[in-house]
Amino acid sequence: MDRLYLEKFVSIDDFKYFSKLVFNEEVMNMNLGRVFTIEESEMYFKGLLKSLDRHEKCGILKSLSVAPMNL
Repeated sequence: MDRLYLEKFVSIDDFKYFSKLVFNEEVMNMNLGRVFTIEESEMYFKGLLKSLDRHEKCGILKSLSVAPMNL
């Protein structure tokens, strides 16, 4: 079994991870039926960062690594 490490998107530097998700056709077809446009992705991500300022315990997570669990 592997352990998944998650972190919140917290700055504009995280846009590179966010864009990998919203421009992925396989993933986004299941969610929205299409990928985001560049304009939509930038607007959504900026809104996400603003909401984190108001709601510290909320957010969207990114997966940075997977490591084997020692059981």
